[in-house]
Amino acid sequence: MVYDDKGNLYIGDNLDHVLYMLDPKHQLHRLIDRQDSFSPEEMCFFRGNLYITDAHNGKLYIYNPNDELKTIAAFGGRLENVHGVTIDEDGNIYVAVQTDLKHKVGHIIKLSKETMEVAAR
Repeated sequence: MVYDDKGNLYIGDNLDHVLYMLDPKHQLHRLIDRQDSFSPEEMCFFRGNLYITDAHNGKLYIYNPNDELKTIAAFGGRLENVHGVTIDEDGNIYVAVQTDLKHKVGHIIKLSKETMEVAAR
């Protein structure tokens, strides 16, 4: 769950594949409903955009109420368990990826805002 700058609370339901928004008047809205390849989990709100991780599908999405949901990164193999996202003041995106659940091993991947490519592990 995460709040935006207008007081809306975004809630990801990864079992039913739904992104909800609870507005300041306590009305619940279904923003994205039951897309097969969408399982929202961790979220971060930054400069008008909602960044959403999806460990089930190994993806990182960006959502803006004025646009549709877009995949901005897809991970595969050992990097598919995407579990967290945050963004620094420069707009660089940091994604936490768990690679070995048994031994609690993972990586932080930095996506550069200029190129949207993996900049470091």
